[in-house]
Amino acid sequence: TLPSTAIARAIGLLVEMVRAATIDERELEKERLVILEEYRRKQDHPTGVLYETLYQRAFAEGRYARTVIGTEETIRAIDRPAMVDYYCGRYTPDNMVLIVAGDFRPREAIDAAETATAGFTTRALPSPSGRGRYGTGSRLHVEKPTGGELYVTFAFPAPGWDAPEKIMPISFAQCLLGQGRAARLYQALKERDGLCSSIGVSYPTHRSDSLLVIVASCLPGQLDALREGVVRELREFLREFLREGIARDDEQRARRLLAGAHRFSLETSGSVASQLGYAWATAGNLRCVTDYLTLLDATTTDEVLAAARDILGDADLPERMIEVSVGPAPATA
Repeated sequence: TLPSTAIARAIGLLVEMVRAATIDERELEKERLVILEEYRRKQDHPTGVLYETLYQRAFAEGRYARTVIGTEETIRAIDRPAMVDYYCGRYTPDNMVLIVAGDFRPREAIDAAETATAGFTTRALPSPSGRGRYGTGSRLHVEKPTGGELYVTFAFPAPGWDAPEKIMPISFAQCLLGQGRAARLYQALKERDGLCSSIGVSYPTHRSDSLLVIVASCLPGQLDALREGVVRELREFLREFLREGIARDDEQRARRLLAGAHRFSLETSGSVASQLGYAWATAGNLRCVTDYLTLLDATTTDEVLAAARDILGDADLPERMIEVSVGPAPATA
């Protein structure tokens, strides 16, 4: 067990770095060059452009519509006064989460944190702007050299942590549809129909509004057929589910995959810290980490079906879908 003095020194040093950063102008310029290079690399990365465009398309305004790294113009426009103003307004205890993972006495760490942050001034942030979505039922293509393939997303608005009871059922549906080679979309659209070279489904849960995202790669001439195949398989998934329920083998596979992924995410102290920090910052509690397996066991197939139907809609499924593709111009019939 780490002694209290070591914990106190580590926390104190970290807090001092946050509280009293000098933001040296020469160092700021060096970092600007690094960020500009990262921005340029992202523009050369098809999936980076794909997700950036998807979020701009899916969210009309607010934080999710804006890219994290910014644009070349905004990066170049940052000067020291602007950075100091941002730093003073955002780097405050009420906007941060301190995560300590390892072998230590929790009470000593809490005491050290309270001592280190005593007198740390705070500043209220303005309320985030609207969370409205737009672009549903639309298609957007970004023409870009990719080596021949198209990278495409078919996305649907979904709840975030503002609806915590829906997180696990949606994660279950995401696993059934597109996690692993035995998942429905992979088997039907890649293995059986040969309409894509890869396909999967992700559910990036945010504090509020989120997305259920199907990501695939295909040849330009396959896009129309792939789109039709995605709509068909999603509708059949809902109708079979409603009529027959989930096959026992599929249900057990999904539970094993979700439980295994959760356990794997907690294998190191660093990954534990990452999971706990993300949970607290987005969900506002730690249940999605500490009680994950219990919540998974308690999730029923009826809840999974209800969550999937709320997102996909069946009859109006194409009108709910946001499509973004990146690559050569798609060949249309």
